[in-house]
Amino acid sequence: MLFSVIKKIDKIQEINEKSIKRLLFLRIGIYSFASAVLKLRILRLITVFLNTSILVFM
Repeated sequence: MLFSVIKKIDKIQEINEKSIKRLLFLRIGIYSFASAVLKLRILRLITVFLNTSILVFM
């Protein structure tokens, strides 16, 4: 009886560890996506700034 309860608890812990790993991967994916979007925005801002400064200097 007690052994089966311990086995069930182990199984639940295993499932929890798997879901935590999935959440971590998901979070890493979201962070990398957000940083890529931010980098693109910064690059776009820099190019716009450079284009306007070139136009001003011409």
